[in-house]
Amino acid sequence: MNSEVNAARLSQDNPVERTGAESLFSAPGGGMRDAGGSRFAGDAASPDRPIIWMQAVSSSMAVEVERGSAARAILSEVAVCAEHLVARGEGSSIDLRFLKSTPDERGILLNLLGRGEVSAVVDSIGRSEIQETAIPCVWWVRHFNSDDEIVGELIEVADIPELLVGDRQAVAPSLAALHARQLSGVC
Repeated sequence: MNSEVNAARLSQDNPVERTGAESLFSAPGGGMRDAGGSRFAGDAASPDRPIIWMQAVSSSMAVEVERGSAARAILSEVAVCAEHLVARGEGSSIDLRFLKSTPDERGILLNLLGRGEVSAVVDSIGRSEIQETAIPCVWWVRHFNSDDEIVGELIEVADIPELLVGDRQAVAPSLAALHARQLSGVC
């Protein structure tokens, strides 16, 4: 069933006819009023805050989504993340699990980002593939299960993907093991 999202200010001055099929909720930090303008318990809302409600509409109503719109939205988010990396040194990641159900959008996003020069495969708990995009510091990371199915997919915006960053706490024990092998004559 499709849903139509409507926004309005519900107050004593602006009553809204309700069918009983809609759910009322507020924007973050806002309170809620019903169609008669009565506040719900514990509400400290300002009359200026919009209240959002969802109302079920017939399933025959189709919503047209422009091809590539999700990919372009993610690309915009990548640009913001890259700007933050440059300005503040803050890395970030964008979860792409929802693209599993929209392979066309995934392909469009792959084409928009392009392919860079660096790639890596990490075999740890499972196999992970990391591919630099044509944008430096923007990495496409995919994690696979034992059946070679993608179980995680994200874009990391960072100097180096988190999976490739070394564990400094593991250096000392590894050096001790290396020193022990040298002393035992294993070279």
